[in-house]
Amino acid sequence: MDWTRSNISALMLEAGEIALSFFRNTGAELKPDASLVTQADKQVEAFFKSKLNPPNSSEDIVLGEETAHDKGPKWLEDAVHKDVFIIDPIDGTANYANGHEIWGISLGYMQNGRLSEGAIYLPCLKEMWISEDAHVFYQSIAGGRVASEHIVSRTPGLPPGKGMISFTQEINLNHTVCYSGPKHIICCAVYPLVKLMQGRYLGCMLDLNLWDIAAALPLLRRTGIEISWIDGKIISDRVDGELISLQNQKTPWKLADILCAKQPEYPFSFDRGEKTIKLNYAG
Repeated sequence: MDWTRSNISALMLEAGEIALSFFRNTGAELKPDASLVTQADKQVEAFFKSKLNPPNSSEDIVLGEETAHDKGPKWLEDAVHKDVFIIDPIDGTANYANGHEIWGISLGYMQNGRLSEGAIYLPCLKEMWISEDAHVFYQSIAGGRVASEHIVSRTPGLPPGKGMISFTQEINLNHTVCYSGPKHIICCAVYPLVKLMQGRYLGCMLDLNLWDIAAALPLLRRTGIEISWIDGKIISDRVDGELISLQNQKTPWKLADILCAKQPEYPFSFDRGEKTIKLNYAG
C-alpha cells in the first residue's frame, strides 16, 4: 500500500471501527510480560496484516506488538534494512480494557531502517494525525469519515513550572519524578505525544518499545518537537543501533533508554539518579 493521506486515513478508520466494536464489550488476558491484551488488539493487528502484507505472498512486512515475539532473529535483522510497517493495534490497552476513552491506534512506516511516516488515531476522541510529505495533517472525524482537516502547526503551551509533564507507568514504578509542576501518568503513549504538538504538555518521558513510538516520532519531527534520550543526546530516526539494539536478544524492540520529547522553546533538562528523575529549568 502506498503511503498517501487518503489511503492511510481510510485504513485507520476501518481499524478504528473494529476496535470500537469490542470497546467496553470484551475481556482482557495477561501476556507473559504481565501486560494486558484484548480481543481488539488481536483483531486490529490481524486486520492490518491482511491489508498491508503483499497479496498472494508469504512475505511479512508488518511488525505488530502482539506478534513481534513470534519473529525469528533473522526476520528482525532483515527488517531494519527494508520497508516495514510497525503497528500498535491498541496503544493504551489498560485504559481500553477498563473502559477509559484515552487509547489509540498507531501505524508507523520504516524505510530502510529509518522511521519515515506515521499515523495515530484516537477513535473515542475522533481525532487523527497523519504525516504526508513534509507536513502533519490533523483530521477531525464525524460519522466514521473525515469531517475536516488542516496542517498541524505546533503550539508551545505553558512554560516549566506550569506546563504538564507526562511519563509512563514504567517510569513511575521505577523512579520518583521530581517536578514542581503538574505530572500526568496516563497508561498510553500516543495520547500525550500527539497532544504535545498541541501544547497540552511541556514534555513526555517514555520507557517503552519501538511500536509505542514508531508512528509518533515522524509526526513530532515534522512539527519541531525536540526528541532526545534522557541524558540530552538528540536521537536520529535510525532504528537499529540508535533507538533499539538487536543485540538484546531477550527484548530486541525495547527502546535503548528513556526517550524524552519536549517543547524546544523552553530549555530544561532531566537529571537521573538511581531512583529519581529531576526536571531542571531556570525560573
